[in-house]
Amino acid sequence: MRRSRCITLIIPVLVLILWLMAGCGDEERTTAGGAGTATTGEAAAGAATYTVTFDASWSEQTHPQDFPDDAHFSGLIGAVHNEHVSFWQEGLPASPGIRNMAETGNKDPLGREIDEAVSKGTAFVKLSGDGIDSSPGSVSLTLLVDEEYQFVTLVSMIAPSPDWFVGVDTLSLRDEDGWIDNLVVELYPYDAGTDSGATYEAPDSPTEPAEPITAITGGILADNIAVAPLGTFTFKRVMPS
Repeated sequence: MRRSRCITLIIPVLVLILWLMAGCGDEERTTAGGAGTATTGEAAAGAATYTVTFDASWSEQTHPQDFPDDAHFSGLIGAVHNEHVSFWQEGLPASPGIRNMAETGNKDPLGREIDEAVSKGTAFVKLSGDGIDSSPGSVSLTLLVDEEYQFVTLVSMIAPSPDWFVGVDTLSLRDEDGWIDNLVVELYPYDAGTDSGATYEAPDSPTEPAEPITAITGGILADNIAVAPLGTFTFKRVMPS
């Protein structure tokens, strides 16, 4: 009789434990700040939240050669990811997503490339933010990183242009002391290697075969030989403070 009561008590406890375990699976969260959003899975211990602010300085004063009347930047697109994936790299060919972003400002198919990395576990979150309608200008978004996913890739088209863009590739927000409190990255222009146009509003001139992504060191973006940065990304840690 005692044994029967023990079994009767144990079964409801097991059911309760299984129910609690079922309710504690992966949970999608969305973090948002400024004009940007980031959708992520459950963050691991040691996570940190950052705001990144894109301050565009590109102007007739900084880049006076043939400065366009409608100078602007396309919407921010990128990812928080680990070391096992790269979405673009100087010296390598542009992916279809980077090509379309750099030529048209469109976030796809780069967004789908990032989604695929998220599904494979090499990326943690896709970042998406507004652009800058008129340069100079500024836009911000919020992102979440953790010790496994500590790298940020973020890009924006220089517009109008044939295939020029600014951005960071696999930028770590950690150093030997842990999470970096404040990081300012100067943004120099890159050529995606997919269009041979040499001026801001040159007609389409596909580069066949496509060339590797290169830093732009001359042309109309240069003034007195050197090319000035077009702005900065400022990463500021907001949590934990």
